[in-house]
Amino acid sequence: MKTDVELAEAGRNVVVEGLRLWHLDVIDPMPGDLAPPLGTPAAQSRHARALHSRKVIDSILVAAGWDWKVPYAGNRRGPEWCGFFAAACWRAAGIDPKWLAPFFASTLRLHAWAHYRNWNDKPNPPPAAGLQRRLVAKLGPDSTVKSLPFVPREGDIVIVGDGNPADGDHITIATGVDLERGIIRTVEGNGTGNGPDGNHREGIVVAERRIGGPGYCVRWVYRPAPSDLVG
Repeated sequence: MKTDVELAEAGRNVVVEGLRLWHLDVIDPMPGDLAPPLGTPAAQSRHARALHSRKVIDSILVAAGWDWKVPYAGNRRGPEWCGFFAAACWRAAGIDPKWLAPFFASTLRLHAWAHYRNWNDKPNPPPAAGLQRRLVAKLGPDSTVKSLPFVPREGDIVIVGDGNPADGDHITIATGVDLERGIIRTVEGNGTGNGPDGNHREGIVVAERRIGGPGYCVRWVYRPAPSDLVG
């Protein structure tokens, strides 16, 4: 049986994989840029970048068990893939892949998974008595670092949103936490933030997500249990 020490190491490996994908400089391509270019140098450049990005996104969808969504149809036509990005990173770090396809596709499904609730016909039982369970932190506008039930660490799944729906809007991966500033640093797929060149864009990005305050902020933090790992 895996231990919390091994889980912490897995979390670090999640971040390594997330940053590896980030360094591939992936945007969320528009459907028009995935079509054959019209011939201008600018169109050809956008097309080449779109194809490169789709190749990486396709690998993420396959790793998450959603290979029937390949090839990715483009921004606003293909699936929202923030959860699949988290799934691919955790798969590389050793999570049991049986959890990924049914539970990592949305904030609603992840909320069920973190709380040991079934999704449709997929059983999701808690570990045996005496074993460490998944950790869940529920946050909101009034939350502060002092109200955190545990300190987020590398690899934790961070859900952000505006409170509607209650299970959050967007799935990210924690790369670190700044308790003095009250933020969680993240790497994200299908997110808005900075690419490896420092430019602001949509795709695989790094960002900072605020703990507490009005509007869009951290709503949930989930940490898998050691028993969720295989190998």
